[in-house]
Amino acid sequence: MALAPVSNSTVTLYGVVDSITMQPGHVSGATIYVQSYYNNPQIMAPTRLFTAVTGDDGNYKLTLPAGNYLAYAAKDTLQSPTIKLNLSQDTKQDFVLESQVIPLARQGKKR
Repeated sequence: MALAPVSNSTVTLYGVVDSITMQPGHVSGATIYVQSYYNNPQIMAPTRLFTAVTGDDGNYKLTLPAGNYLAYAAKDTLQSPTIKLNLSQDTKQDFVLESQVIPLARQGKKR
């Protein structure tokens, strides 16, 4: 079985990160996680992870190969929902940090 061809074109993913639980405004120092995925479960190929960190103004910019991705943003104990992206051109994608992330090591522990 042949794998899907690898795209030689690159796209830019950019946007801003906000939070509904922190002080109003853009969030600096948040990390954007973008991981490739395949729509075909028969394709067993390694995924790639790309990251970017927002600047003081809450903006980020990431250049990556065109393709399908899962993406979310996180900072400290906050995270945005994970979204699916099919990137074939430069795309603006904003994220909102809203849910609390509970580290696996702390789940189920009583204090």
